[in-house]
Amino acid sequence: MATIEKEEIDTWHTLHLRIDDYFTHYDGYVFRGQADSDWRLESSLTRAVRNSYPTAKHEELRQLASQHIANFKADAA
Repeated sequence: MATIEKEEIDTWHTLHLRIDDYFTHYDGYVFRGQADSDWRLESSLTRAVRNSYPTAKHEELRQLASQHIANFKADAA
């Protein structure tokens, strides 16, 4: 199993350097960006759940996410 490296970044300059270090040498990584700077940065799953359950409260959304993770783990086993 692959290991996940954790690195704390405390300045934008350091982040810029890390992105250059890690991703400019790999052709397989592409940053698509967003068409509108006002859009929130959120996953496709978050948008899908929010659109499917627009009146759900925060705790209900947490429970949906927990169930989704449990289903994913069960399918992967």
